[in-house]
Amino acid sequence: MVAGCAATKMASQLQSWAGRRQPLKHKALWSSDAWSPKIQKLVDEFAKCLGSRCSKPPVVYFAEWVDMWSAGNWFHLFDRQSDGVYSTGVAGRHFEIFWHCLPDDERLLNRLHGDSQFAEDAWLRQRVREAIDAFGNTNADRGILLFVREPIGATVLDEEVAESILTVPEWVSDICRDASS
Repeated sequence: MVAGCAATKMASQLQSWAGRRQPLKHKALWSSDAWSPKIQKLVDEFAKCLGSRCSKPPVVYFAEWVDMWSAGNWFHLFDRQSDGVYSTGVAGRHFEIFWHCLPDDERLLNRLHGDSQFAEDAWLRQRVREAIDAFGNTNADRGILLFVREPIGATVLDEEVAESILTVPEWVSDICRDASS
């Protein structure tokens, strides 16, 4: 969550990139191919820069985690156009960025209501509530919730997790060395 004047600047820039979305040749609603290579590069640079400055104001809340399953049902949080395309999302080659501007007459909070189908969804909803609370604790009149996603691998099966807890991987042995060795 970024608060204040920087939130306005970020929202304006992201919306500018979103507005340059190109029609896709295939039926997918979401693909980085919808943006030019130049915009993809700028999106990736934006995400990396934000990540490197995540502990400095005007960033008022930052959370990061790895989700080996579905990343939660977060798509319902963001605005769509009438054709189903996300109007507040852009994609680079490595990162996707979705955003929501505050204040919003509690639209985002209202989208968080309802039962979570998966634990990942509940975790995400909680992080969003925390970000909204952090914004509420500032005296800023505007903010932007940024959801930066970096897909790093395929979904992990429950069976793979169950199997993995029965052994010690080599990388764990490598980092768990005594100082005398």
